[in-house]
Amino acid sequence: MRGMLNGIILAAGHGTRLQPLTRHRPKPLVPLAGRPLLSWGLDALRAAGVRQIAVNAHHLADQVEAAFRDTPDVIVRPEPILMGTGGGVRHLAQVLASGTLIITNGDALFDFDIAPHLARHRARGAMATLILRRVAADSPFNKVAIDAAGRLARVAEVEGPPGAIALESGAFTGVQIVEPALIAALPEGPGDILRTAYRARLREGAPLFGDFAPDGCTWIDVGTPDRYRAAHRAILDGLLPA
Repeated sequence: MRGMLNGIILAAGHGTRLQPLTRHRPKPLVPLAGRPLLSWGLDALRAAGVRQIAVNAHHLADQVEAAFRDTPDVIVRPEPILMGTGGGVRHLAQVLASGTLIITNGDALFDFDIAPHLARHRARGAMATLILRRVAADSPFNKVAIDAAGRLARVAEVEGPPGAIALESGAFTGVQIVEPALIAALPEGPGDILRTAYRARLREGAPLFGDFAPDGCTWIDVGTPDRYRAAHRAILDGLLPA
C-alpha cells in the first residue's frame, strides 16, 4: 500500500569510532548543537511525511528507549545481537504498518529534502530508490552507478541486470526509499541489505533506481570526533539549520 508512509532509522552499533563520546552514552543520544543526534534524522523523516518511525539500538539501548519512551511516533527496538542493515531493516519493518518505507542511517546528517525523491520514486513505480550524492570519480565512496533511465546498474560489487550500461555514479547517502517487495527479499538473520535484497531484485530486473541529491547539498557522516566537529562547524556556518 503505497499510501502508507513510515520510516526506519538504523542506529544500532557500538559507536566505537566516536569514542570517547560514546563510552557512557549511545551514539544516537550524543548531543549535536544541544539536541540528540537521533533527533536530526527524526526531523528529516517527519518533514517527508512519515507517520511512524522505528529505530534499532544496541550499545546502551536502554538509554535510547528511555529518551524516546514518551515520543508517540517513535518505536525503539533493542538489537541484542547486531543484525546488519538487512537484518535490522527486516526486524524493524515488522513493527510498522505495511507500505512505503524511508530508511536512513542514524549517523547521517544532511540538508536535502527527501520529499522530491519520494515523489520521483512513486512516479517511476520504483520498488526501491537509493538517494545518491556526487563525489569525485576516484572517491572510494563512488560505488553506485545508474543507467540513462536512472535504474541501478551497479551497487558496489553487485552488478545490475545483464546489459545495464552505467552512465553516472555516486555515493550512497544512507537514505533509501523501499517498498514491501524489496523487504520481502531480505533473508532471516544478519546481513547487508544491498548484498541480499538488492542483489536478488537486481537479478530479477526489478525497478530499482538511484536518485541524486541536489548539487551542493550538505551531507556528513557523524561517526568520528573529527566529523562530529565538522557537523558543528556546518551548523555554525549556516549550512545546516540549527
